[in-house]
Amino acid sequence: MQSSSSLLDNILSGPIEGDVLWMQPEHVSEHVWNKEEDRKLLVRRAVPTHKGIREIPQAIVPYLHQSSFYGVARMQYVEVNASLISALVERWRPETHTFHMPFGECTITLQDVAVQLGLPVDGEPVIGPTKCDWGLLCEELLGVRPASLSGSTVKLSWLAENFGDVAHHMDSIEKLQCYARAYILRLIGGVLFVDKWIGSNNFLTVRDDLPSIRLKIDKMKRDSVEDTGQQVGLLGNNSEYMRWFKRKSKIYLTLSWAKVGLLGDIGENLWYMSSEEGQNTWTRTDLRKEAEKILAIAEEEDRVCESATSAPASAPQFEVGAFDIPSHRSEGHGLGRRRRTIDPETYVIPPISELQPGSTLP
Repeated sequence: MQSSSSLLDNILSGPIEGDVLWMQPEHVSEHVWNKEEDRKLLVRRAVPTHKGIREIPQAIVPYLHQSSFYGVARMQYVEVNASLISALVERWRPETHTFHMPFGECTITLQDVAVQLGLPVDGEPVIGPTKCDWGLLCEELLGVRPASLSGSTVKLSWLAENFGDVAHHMDSIEKLQCYARAYILRLIGGVLFVDKWIGSNNFLTVRDDLPSIRLKIDKMKRDSVEDTGQQVGLLGNNSEYMRWFKRKSKIYLTLSWAKVGLLGDIGENLWYMSSEEGQNTWTRTDLRKEAEKILAIAEEEDRVCESATSAPASAPQFEVGAFDIPSHRSEGHGLGRRRRTIDPETYVIPPISELQPGSTLP
């Protein structure tokens, strides 16, 4: 039987088969499992897009509708939870471009973007390098050239300084269109794609707590298990997909909730073994494996599985020297003294003479 530590390592600390998640040794989840210092992604710049603007300027609403950014503009400021983003990054796998959760894989699709933000996702994608004069392009589309450009990046502070008040851009349609373009850039940079960096946790609030969010994700369960039992739907613990997923993926990031989650899986497997569907699908070897997991989690494997040894034979008599009792004490008198064996004697009742007529008892 393998040791408790090796069993937990094989099941919980990483993929059993590393052909899919081959970057596991360098992945941030390995950093978390080894209980090293948390590395949190903090927001470098996430300012309200409408800072200094009480409401969406009505003059540019038609342009926002035309560009399909009106729904995003109505979102106002979206508070960024740095710990939530960090916890999701710990679950993100660049090998598969999916989040690996306890219940399976998931990802963000363009349909999610369209439903939640109202942005169009149809049409040709923009890919590949673009070569142009960025200063000239800014002057053409925004009406003003930035004093300094870092590649194709326009700073949000520069946009806020030059396009803070729509009243300064009402002279012509061209200026109003430039203001609308700058407004959309502020939406993209200040709401949709905020910049992030790795730093300390000095700026985190109580609600923005990475360990708590990480454990909440580790505790996520498959809803189909509670409602419908085993082997119903794709996400059952004994389904073909979940059996494959557990071999290929890293399910839990922390050891504490990994043990709790594994106990839930063991209970689910035992429930399935005793059900009508699964009662004829397992052997005693399968049952032994579940018992080994429980013993490994409880760290009782060495005690429970130790070899049985016979107790020493009891001595029929103790010698006087085996007791530390002074000879003059009465407690030691008689220890080891030879006892006289008394055999029982045979007792015979003497015969009683027969009484004669007229005689009396003596």
